[in-house]
Amino acid sequence: SWMNGVTTKTYDLPLPVGKEKAQRMSYQSKFDSETTFHLRSSHPTEMVLKQDTVTIGANDLGKFGIRFGLEELPCNKVFFLYVEHPQGTIVDCIQINATYMVM
Repeated sequence: SWMNGVTTKTYDLPLPVGKEKAQRMSYQSKFDSETTFHLRSSHPTEMVLKQDTVTIGANDLGKFGIRFGLEELPCNKVFFLYVEHPQGTIVDCIQINATYMVM
């Protein structure tokens, strides 16, 4: 299943306790033509993707909009963002190590 991706990138992300946080993540396309990527979140209610698809130009840098849900107490969570090619193959599996802390 698509949940069994191999991690290709890892981000450590500090997040504030007690509030939602919107984040933008840059993504480098490795394709020589414009490509529409499908995005999936391992935790769709806690790591909400602003859009399910993103079109990025040839070898261009795109951005993904992500909203992280509210956590009441400091904790660590691991999320995965799956970037799929239109044919359904996983191009990247991005691991996000979220550290919720009092800021």
